[in-house]
Amino acid sequence: MDIAVIGSGVMGGNHARVLSSINKCNLVGVVDTSRERADALAKRVGTKAYYDYRQLIGKVDGVVVAIPTDLHAKVACDFLDSGVGVLIEKPIAATLKEAARILASSRDANVPLMVGHIERFNPIVGELKKILRNADVLQVEVKRCSPPPKRRMGSNVVLDLMIHDIDVLNYVFESMPEPAWAAGGASISREFEDWCVAFCKLGGVNCLLSANTITQKKIRTISVTCNDAYIQADYIDQSIDIYRNYVPAFVEGKQGIEYKQEYSLDKVGIRRQEPLRLELETFIDCLHGGEPVANGEDGLANLKVSLAISELIRRKD
Repeated sequence: MDIAVIGSGVMGGNHARVLSSINKCNLVGVVDTSRERADALAKRVGTKAYYDYRQLIGKVDGVVVAIPTDLHAKVACDFLDSGVGVLIEKPIAATLKEAARILASSRDANVPLMVGHIERFNPIVGELKKILRNADVLQVEVKRCSPPPKRRMGSNVVLDLMIHDIDVLNYVFESMPEPAWAAGGASISREFEDWCVAFCKLGGVNCLLSANTITQKKIRTISVTCNDAYIQADYIDQSIDIYRNYVPAFVEGKQGIEYKQEYSLDKVGIRRQEPLRLELETFIDCLHGGEPVANGEDGLANLKVSLAISELIRRKD
């Protein structure tokens, strides 16, 4: 399969790096309107530089679209309408209308469309879904915090970061979060909101989501309180810890009776894998007729919730 990457920024560079190492595909080129950036990335991954994405229409089987969100609809539809499969970085588009246009192009041309909700490919997510299948969940708390980015933010923190957690919650619990309240603002950035706390209903479960780009530590966690257990999962460490109720035990020590233990801890065995590689391998399988993971409908639903939370932030009492 011949694949190209449109965009040579941080994510475009990551996609190109991984694609160049996958034997099941041929990275035929990288595209950027900046000749300097395109040339530098092409040299780094051993492929050809292009400066106009239209040069590749009809010459590739699939493309990864990793460009500013407001350009997603135009570029993605040009490829989809030409029968080229597309993996588009999140959010799927800048507006719901543009997202619907992308979905229509994919459907009309009958070509695969995936959205880059990469956390679905983190090994902890599938494992968490299995663990919670029959659990009595009471509360969910999600944290996604980062230091101030070196790159320019193209959207607010909800569309840039929190949208990942919206997608994971929908996938794991098979229920789309319903925003009830949110607060946020721009403490460092003057262009977009860089912190947000949102309260959502997840079926009958309360869910608290927080995301920001002002924390001096990178945090990516999801914690689930159940009737009989507390589960903490870390995306970065790719770890899941399950704290279960335990009958207290006591032992005789030198100073008399001493408390020994009040809970048991299960550490779930997780095989560490690179989510981006798994995502791209799945996209390549889609080009061969496989089913997309995080499809266009998922991307549209995630965008709708993200925009609703963004509106709650800006709503004045």
